[in-house]
Amino acid sequence: MMSISVHQSHMPPFLARFFHRFPHLNVTGHKVNSTFDYNNQVYLESLGILASFPALILILILVVLLIYLLTRCCDRHAKRDRSFVCLKIILGLLGMATCASIGLGLYGNDDFHNGIETVVTSLKNIQLYFVVVSNQTLQAQASIERGVFPLMSQLGVVFERPLANKSMHVELLAHMQYMEGNITQTLEQISILNANTGQVGKHVGAHNIIQLIESIRWPSTLTVLIIFIIFCVVLFYAIVRHSRCCFITFSVLGLIAVILNWSLVSLYLVGTVSLADICINPNRAATSELLNGGISTEISDFYINCQSLHRETDPFKDNLLQAQKSIEKAQDTLKQINTIATALYSYNREKVETVIDGLFTELYHLENIVGDISTRTDCQPINGHWMKGVEGLCTVTLYGLSFLLLSSVITAFLFTLLVGLDSHTWIYIQKRKQCMNDGAEECVSFLPSGYGDRNTTGTGRRTGGAGLNPYLINQTTHDWSCSSALMEHEPTPLNGTRQIEYGSHHHHQGRMYEAGAMGHTLLGPNNGQYATLSKQCKTLESNDFY
Repeated sequence: MMSISVHQSHMPPFLARFFHRFPHLNVTGHKVNSTFDYNNQVYLESLGILASFPALILILILVVLLIYLLTRCCDRHAKRDRSFVCLKIILGLLGMATCASIGLGLYGNDDFHNGIETVVTSLKNIQLYFVVVSNQTLQAQASIERGVFPLMSQLGVVFERPLANKSMHVELLAHMQYMEGNITQTLEQISILNANTGQVGKHVGAHNIIQLIESIRWPSTLTVLIIFIIFCVVLFYAIVRHSRCCFITFSVLGLIAVILNWSLVSLYLVGTVSLADICINPNRAATSELLNGGISTEISDFYINCQSLHRETDPFKDNLLQAQKSIEKAQDTLKQINTIATALYSYNREKVETVIDGLFTELYHLENIVGDISTRTDCQPINGHWMKGVEGLCTVTLYGLSFLLLSSVITAFLFTLLVGLDSHTWIYIQKRKQCMNDGAEECVSFLPSGYGDRNTTGTGRRTGGAGLNPYLINQTTHDWSCSSALMEHEPTPLNGTRQIEYGSHHHHQGRMYEAGAMGHTLLGPNNGQYATLSKQCKTLESNDFY
């Protein structure tokens, strides 16, 4: 393989040197060559290992979140009312910090796009130079094949006729043969120029693929970042409205954001390190790429390192000089042919002069084309566009990609904290209990929580089974009226039992007790029960107060 001698003509930026120092390791943990080469499997393996670190962090985060949510969901103890003001403030501050981090990503995305546009523009201008040169070589070939050779054929037909002066005739035919050889040599040199310049122009045309990828990447990244901002808006709404549903929704959306951000971190890390490896020595990377495309090192060195080389190293110089010399020799030979033919073919002078004048015109036109090609193959204009492209790639593009990487890392950590705190918040937010009386937000049990209602059968005997805790469902004034009536009414016996009646707007529920079934006589009036007053009052048992 040919050795590549490339001169470094610029100082790599700080970020290129920083990310280039990242360890390039293979699967065995040994360092490998950090020179950019996408055809090297070992180098690609080292980039894959770098991308695995953010993926490993993502797995650990998901495991921690899963364990935390399992511990919270399995906690079935009664959750006391607590204040979430401090937690909401923390969530709000973290949400605003997340929006700021996303804003940094938007800035980096715009910088990256501008840098890529600069690179594409430079490659287009370079390609345009080589396309023009290639077209001029095609024009020179057409001038020789369709102009010079047909006219020389016409002269050959005239000169084939025998003349009385045989020595002059032989000399004339020799000049024609010599001129034909010079024109053929010129055509060969121009064909070589066309092959080389056309190959370079075709290889530089890869900017179309870069532009296509960027036209998809830029709006896609912008859309993803805007979606992340919408996630933060959902969180802000949940904080303001104290909405348990919105907190749960953000937990799901935030988990998606965590996964996407850590995935982007892997992608941006690989891209940043690769771009830094290129920008450490972009001339070497470009020369290696052109060499893989079949372009000689001499050609790539001449244009890429133009400022450090001399004009004498022009790879097209020999071809152009040889073509120009051949054209000059053909012109000198044509002048001699014109002198001899004018003297020998006086009877057919008009036709001969017309053909010879056409040959002079074609040769002068060919000479101008070759001179223009020599000017356009100069390295200065192309190298100027190359340096602009390198600046756009290694400064604007690299800085933009670094901002995207930093934004993704910060956003990933912030979304991880937000998901954890948000889950801690909505798990402890209780649903509001609906009360049967107007204006109440919570229902407080009047009797102890362990006390249960007892169902009764149609015959008035207790059938067992736990019931609901009784609640205060009457207004205060109603309770006072019931308490007043308590002192005035007597119980109504029913087959040796006492029946407890509730208000008229509730279902009739009673508690039937048989004196014989209790095993002893209840003390006090009405066998230990308060009397049933009316259908508008509720009845309480004596043990409800103890």
